[in-house]
Amino acid sequence: MNNKKYQQAIQSIFNEQEKILGQAISAQLADQIDAITISSKHSILVKDDSDPKLVLENLVNQYSKLFGRASVEVAKDAIKEIAFTPQELPSNLK
Repeated sequence: MNNKKYQQAIQSIFNEQEKILGQAISAQLADQIDAITISSKHSILVKDDSDPKLVLENLVNQYSKLFGRASVEVAKDAIKEIAFTPQELPSNLK
């Protein structure tokens, strides 16, 4: 799997959620995922030994706990330009 593609998707989802939720809430929710670290410049860093597909799924789930289906739709929209195959996407983004 292409980890760079997942990194790009995770960052894009974070950026879009940040526009809607604000910096503090968006970062707080993302920071609850063990495999994610947020830099001081609001860049998402994913631990190398983590499963990027699972991290992507967990990030979407975190946002959807707060804002439901709307957060999932924002996430789908945020990654539409990234060339994922259906097999590469977690079930919550299909």
